[in-house]
Parts: sequence; C-alpha cells; structure tokens
Amino acid sequence: YYLTVGVVCVVGLLEIAGWYLGLRFLPRFQQGWWQIGSLADPIPPTLWRLNFTLTGATALSTYLALVIPPALALAVVAKRRDGRAAWLVLALTALSVQFLTQSRGGMLALAISLPMLCILLLSSRKVSLLVILKGRSARLATVAMVILLVAGVACFLPRWLARAATVEVRLELWRCAVQMVLDSPLFGVGLGN
Repeated sequence: YYLTVGVVCVVGLLEIAGWYLGLRFLPRFQQGWWQIGSLADPIPPTLWRLNFTLTGATALSTYLALVIPPALALAVVAKRRDGRAAWLVLALTALSVQFLTQSRGGMLALAISLPMLCILLLSSRKVSLLVILKGRSARLATVAMVILLVAGVACFLPRWLARAATVEVRLELWRCAVQMVLDSPLFGVGLGN
C-alpha cells in the first residue's frame, strides 16, 4: 500500500516539476514557468494546483490525508533508525504533495487528524513524550512540519479566501439538504433524491 503512496507522491512531484521546468513527460506543459520567468522572475505569482494523479486535486488530497497520519505514527514507533527515516520521508513527501494540491478539504482533514494523532500518541503507554522528543531527527522533523504548515498556510490562504464564494454555495446546499430531510424524513423529496 505504501509503495503505491510513494508512486502517487513521485507522480505529484513530477507534475509540479513539469509545470515549473516545462518538462514534456506530461502533455499539458509545453512551456514551464522557468522558461517564462527565468532569473528575472523565478517565483511564480501562483503555484500550479496538482490534479493529474487520481484525476483531481480533491481526490488526491483526500487520499493523502488518510495516509499521512499513519505514516507519521509509524515514524514515531519504528524501532530502527532507518525505518523511522523512511517513514518520515514518506510522510513529509506526502505532506508536501498535499499542500501542492491546494485542496481545502484535504487541509481540513489534516487539521483534524494530525492533532488527534498527537493526542493518541501522547496518551499511549508505549510512546511517551520523552521518546517522541528524543533525538535530533525528531526535532528536525518537528521543525520541518511546522515550517511546511506555516508556509502552506501563508502561500495558499489568499487563494482559499478568493474561493470563499464556493464555500458559501456549499453551505447553502447543505442547509437546503438538511431542510429537505427534515421536511420529508421518511419518503424523501422525489425520484432519485
């Protein structure tokens, strides 16, 4: 299963590299940002939203949101140092691809699941806070996660706020759906509904 996750992450990273560098292994990128901006403007105004793998950004981010917490848990409880490093690399790579999808749903899933994972790990008898905070690699991983989280929010918050209208539409759809269920809880509201 996690080998498949690794392939999904590599394809996502190849997609962002193809967009930035104009690599032609994906037919949609005939010219990359580097060829447009070059040294005069190497940082693009907006990032490409990963959507090639699993046919869309939302599906990809949902998939990765289910993978990242167990990978981090396995990184914490792994007995061998190289095992911890491998799980940590997989989790950080998946987290990077997750941010590059720019999916609000995936970020919300992580915002809920990662604190729950921390609570469960800290409440476990086998994993104490001293074990988690022990070692330079654990501290580096924590710093890297915080940097990624802050960078992701800083980079993508303006884009998410610009899409706030879609949130309002979704909330209205859910409000109407709940009202329909309350109005006709037994038989529904019509054919196919």
